[in-house]
Amino acid sequence: MAADMPVKAPEGPVPMWGWTEFYFGLNIGWASPTTSWCTEAEGTACPGPDNFSSGRPVGVVEGGQFGMRWQMPNSPLVLGVEAMYDGLDISTSAAGALAPTTQARSIEFNNLSSATGSVGLAMGRLLAYGKGGWAITELHPDAIDGVTGADLSTWQWVNGWTAGAGLEYMLFTHFSIGLEYNYYQFDVSNMSAGPNSLGANIACPFCDFGKTSIQTVSGRINIKLWPYGP
Repeated sequence: MAADMPVKAPEGPVPMWGWTEFYFGLNIGWASPTTSWCTEAEGTACPGPDNFSSGRPVGVVEGGQFGMRWQMPNSPLVLGVEAMYDGLDISTSAAGALAPTTQARSIEFNNLSSATGSVGLAMGRLLAYGKGGWAITELHPDAIDGVTGADLSTWQWVNGWTAGAGLEYMLFTHFSIGLEYNYYQFDVSNMSAGPNSLGANIACPFCDFGKTSIQTVSGRINIKLWPYGP
């Protein structure tokens, strides 16, 4: 009779929601740059009320991230580092002083990258964290003289810093989803440029930049890599 008794199947391993691991993932969300600038492309000296522009456009940001997290043994504290690269193509334009019916001045934000460190608090499957570090973006200012039609433009990378915070939830032991907010601020001084399309050199092509920043809110997915963490 003992031989005929049903044998209880062994229980499977209890999931361990650890955060120690290399990971990679994708992100997509909303971005809003803010900037102000002056240009002498239309012949008037900076700064002046007729050649000063500002804008706060809105657009899409998307890209990927790669990083490493380490959860301290027997502790909810999680430390990490991450590199992130996002595609960005958002511009703002303004009317020129000499041709107010045309969009004579514009500035475009292209690409957005960062290298950050993070500190987080793990609550089982949920991770709350803050992050901060170095950031870089590419600016493309452009200005057209409404009288001569001469075009002046340049492309330049500008450095800055970033700070943000996020929440991440582990759906499975090696797959998580999250929501993250980031603030970026860039140090933009006077930007040089070559001669305009008619061959004339401009003393100060793009000058007197005010605060230049980007705010983003993004959804993220991350996949943990083997074989380190659970």
